[in-house]
Amino acid sequence: MKIIIPTNDGLSISPDFESTSSYRFLKVVNGVVLEDTVEPVGSNHNSLLALGNNDRDPLYHQTLITREILPETERDLLRLEYEVVHTRETNIINAVMFYLKNLATMESNYCCCP
Repeated sequence: MKIIIPTNDGLSISPDFESTSSYRFLKVVNGVVLEDTVEPVGSNHNSLLALGNNDRDPLYHQTLITREILPETERDLLRLEYEVVHTRETNIINAVMFYLKNLATMESNYCCCP
């Protein structure tokens, strides 16, 4: 899974997706963070949308964790098959841990037996 988080300082979630200065990218496999990088947004703010098209790995589910996002931007990301998660949390680590914990809880509630 790839988790993308808008950030201005690398530690906290930007209050507004559209005005963020960078993204923090996490690659998570079985609850373990394998990669963790911070990349500047660049001159074109649609760089995340472009990245979604160019760096799309069909093996990895892509999730965006954000505090605030415009509805039209969210629709564009959903069309690119991103999962968009809204949070009130400001700390990136807390938000990611909460997301992964809830994801694990949801998956463990599925029954494989009739």
